[in-house]
Amino acid sequence: MKLNFDTLTSWYDQPLHTLKEINAKKKDLVGVEDISSCSALRKLILAENNLSNNNASFTGLDSLTFLDLSHNEFTSLDGWENLTHLNVLNVSKNAITTLPEDMSHFQSLKALILNNNELSKVPGLNVLTNLNTLVISHNSITKIPTLLNISGLVKLSASHNKLKEIPNFSGQAASLKEIRLNDNKIATIPDTLRQCQSLGIIDLGNNKISKWRDIASLGSLLNLHNLNLRGNPIADNKDYKDKILTLIPSLRVLDGERFDIKFLERKQKQSTNLKLMEKKDRLKREKLEKQLETDYGLEAPSRKPRHKHVLREEEGSTSATKKKQSTKKVEINKADDKTDEKPSDKKKGEELVDGPIPKPAKKKKHDTFFDPSGNDATHSTTMATEPPAKETAAVKPSKRTTDTSKAAPVTPESASVSSSSPPPPSNKRKAEEQLSQRERSGVLSVVDKSKKIKKKPVGDDVLATLEQLDKEKEEKVSSGLGADAWD
Repeated sequence: MKLNFDTLTSWYDQPLHTLKEINAKKKDLVGVEDISSCSALRKLILAENNLSNNNASFTGLDSLTFLDLSHNEFTSLDGWENLTHLNVLNVSKNAITTLPEDMSHFQSLKALILNNNELSKVPGLNVLTNLNTLVISHNSITKIPTLLNISGLVKLSASHNKLKEIPNFSGQAASLKEIRLNDNKIATIPDTLRQCQSLGIIDLGNNKISKWRDIASLGSLLNLHNLNLRGNPIADNKDYKDKILTLIPSLRVLDGERFDIKFLERKQKQSTNLKLMEKKDRLKREKLEKQLETDYGLEAPSRKPRHKHVLREEEGSTSATKKKQSTKKVEINKADDKTDEKPSDKKKGEELVDGPIPKPAKKKKHDTFFDPSGNDATHSTTMATEPPAKETAAVKPSKRTTDTSKAAPVTPESASVSSSSPPPPSNKRKAEEQLSQRERSGVLSVVDKSKKIKKKPVGDDVLATLEQLDKEKEEKVSSGLGADAWD
């Protein structure tokens, strides 16, 4: 795919002359054709593609200020003379072997990134008067020329090269704050470095510094707080750390290890604060996830926001739901208490599911289940509660009884008072067993099992005996015997 007018129109809905930024990172581009219609373009990102000097043209992009061409196949910076407004030029991880002798058209550059190329020398840098960051690490550079005209240089990174000496930084004495010259062949630190009083970070690890006089100039740097000499022969001395601290009292970090008292106190305090340590670990994980996402396109797992106002809202919602649940439980308990207040309103023998299971009483004086005067449907099968003496008295005929027997209708109560004998005690025990089984079942509603109990055949029919008595009475009256004939 090539970057041209048609490609840009498919990517963006707005007119191309209004575009200010194009991000074409990892688009498998094999060429950049005429995109001069993007006259207002300020930022162009073409990293990680298959672009080279032969297939990429930047004509017409005179307003460009940011150009990222990292991870491509460029071999030089030639042909970009029209990019006079560039502030940042990143051509790292390409195949650049040389820099142009005349770089005056890049005078607006503030950051030049040339790491991981094939450079052996860097001529023409002295004309970049506005440069503040220069990165030329991971090359084969043997010498850095004097950069007297670059008075605003703040950071220089020239690690992993073949440098044998530190360049003269007297022209950057007021501005230079950080130099990284690790993994080279430097054996001594020149006295010209004493002038750079703004230096705070110096990395000279993995070099060939072996004598104390080779680092004597470091004692004049009053603002130096981070020094790395690890991998040098001088770091193998027994009293190495003590002498370095005596030479440079302002140091807080030596060879990547921080040791100042304030930091150690703060670290000890933080180690006791578990919440703070957890927060630090979480921030590290999030940073790593973001880095993986940007480098490899991996999507980090979604996390809940940890801001205080979001947590308060979540806690508020959970507390509200808990309150609702508690109120529901209170209402249920109140309802249960109300039902337990008047147990006499319920039928005896019924039991709630959640309540305790009472043991059946051995003797019940007034049990409605066996009371013939109740409204239960099983009264026809229950036994009579009156003593047998009354039965005999009720059977004796008299004038009064004969009249009432004719006038009053026969009811089950009167039938039960008749000459039918009470059921044997075995039936009562059986009924009590059935009742106790029903109470122990713990069922909310009670099924009347007494309906299923088969009726025992009664020896004499009550109505038949009453009719027979009436007939006998009529016969006696007709025969001249009075009511006293029963005696």
